[in-house]
Amino acid sequence: MLIELCESNQMMAVNEILENANFEVITYPCLDRCVDCANSPYAMVEGIYLEGNDTHQLLQLLMEIGES
Repeated sequence: MLIELCESNQMMAVNEILENANFEVITYPCLDRCVDCANSPYAMVEGIYLEGNDTHQLLQLLMEIGES
C-alpha cells in the first residue's frame, strides 16, 4: 500500500514504523494541503486523504487498513 507523507506533517515521526510494516512510503517537501498539515496528522493512502485526531490514532488506522 502506498502512503504519501509531507515532510512538515506530524506523521513524519512514525515514518520508520510505516516502512518497517512493509508500506511503501514516499515523502514529499509539500503535498499542497498546508491547512490540513498544520491542523492534524494526515497521510495520502493510495491517493485518498486520511487524517487522525493524533499521530497514534492515524498510525493505528493505517495498520488496520494494511491488514485488510
